[in-house]
Amino acid sequence: GSKLGVVAAENAYGDMVSQIGGSHISVTSILSDPNADPHLYEPGTRNGLAVAQARLVIQNGAGYDAFMQRLEDASPSSHRLVVTVADVLGVHGKNANPHLWYDVPRLGTIAAAITSGLERADPAHAADYRSGLRRFDTSLGPLRRQVARIKASFAGSPVATTEPVPGYLIAAAGLKDLAPGTFTRAIEDGTEPTPQAVAAMDALMTGRRVKVLLYKSQAVSPIT
Repeated sequence: GSKLGVVAAENAYGDMVSQIGGSHISVTSILSDPNADPHLYEPGTRNGLAVAQARLVIQNGAGYDAFMQRLEDASPSSHRLVVTVADVLGVHGKNANPHLWYDVPRLGTIAAAITSGLERADPAHAADYRSGLRRFDTSLGPLRRQVARIKASFAGSPVATTEPVPGYLIAAAGLKDLAPGTFTRAIEDGTEPTPQAVAAMDALMTGRRVKVLLYKSQAVSPIT
C-alpha cells in the first residue's frame, strides 16, 4: 500500500524502526526467534520478496547476518537504501562483538542512522520520523538510568559470561568480564573450548573470583 516498506534483519532493529516510523511504515523482521542461529539461517522466498520490495533495509553487519547480502544480491535495486549498523558504529574485524543492539551508550546513534534512512526513503514524512526519534530516545531513559545505577554501585566488579553476547552492556555498566575469550568465542561458534580454556573458566567459579555469571540459555552444552 502507501506505507514505506522496511525490512529489518533482526527484530531488535525492527522494534526500533517501528517505534520511530510509526504508522507511516510497514516492517518485516526476518530473525525473531531467540533460539535461531543467524550463522546457519537460510532465508526463504518470503524473506526474499520482502527485501525485493523494501525501500529501506536495516541489517547488523559484522558477519552476524551474512544471509542479507545474498537476499540483496538476488534482487538488485537502485531505490533500496541499506543501513548497516556495524558500519554506522565502525565495528569491524574478525574478533569484533557483533551483538551491537546491547551497546546502550550508542543506541541513540543507531536510532539516528535508522531515522536518517527513513528520511531519505520518505522525505515527505521526515518531520514525523524526527519526532519518532525523539520519543524513542526519551524511552531509553529508564534503561540508561538502570545501567548508570549498576555502574555507580558496582563499577569494577568481576563477572563472567558463557558467550560474549552482553559484552557492550557489561562495558557500559563498568563491570569487568574475566571469562577467557578462548572459552566464550568457542561457545558462540558452537565448537568445543580447549581444555585450557575450560580449566580457566572453571577456576573462576571454584575460586569464587566472579560475583555474577551471565549465562546464555540459547547456547547450552554440558560444559556451560
